[in-house]
Amino acid sequence: MPSIPDWKITAIDKMGFGLLNKIFLQFSSIFWDEKLQNIDVITNHYYQFYVCIPEARILVLYIAGSHARDLEQQSDEEIVKTLVISLRRIYPLMTDPIK
Repeated sequence: MPSIPDWKITAIDKMGFGLLNKIFLQFSSIFWDEKLQNIDVITNHYYQFYVCIPEARILVLYIAGSHARDLEQQSDEEIVKTLVISLRRIYPLMTDPIK
């Protein structure tokens, strides 16, 4: 089998999928409109929370790229705090996540 030229290996290495983090937040009760499929929040970052498992009161968020790398430097508690602050811009009376 012939070897792959260096220029192709370099191109493949540069493509990469990148970093993608999934964050699941579970709440004790639903505070969002149950008709929604997602909740978009724009702060200094764009967050799109998806209603993942309505009966379990779970929202999921996908974060990619440099912001995902930045968040990985924080503790789970700091990340949750950042996300709760962003959601409270829309839902000021929401409860904190239970998980």
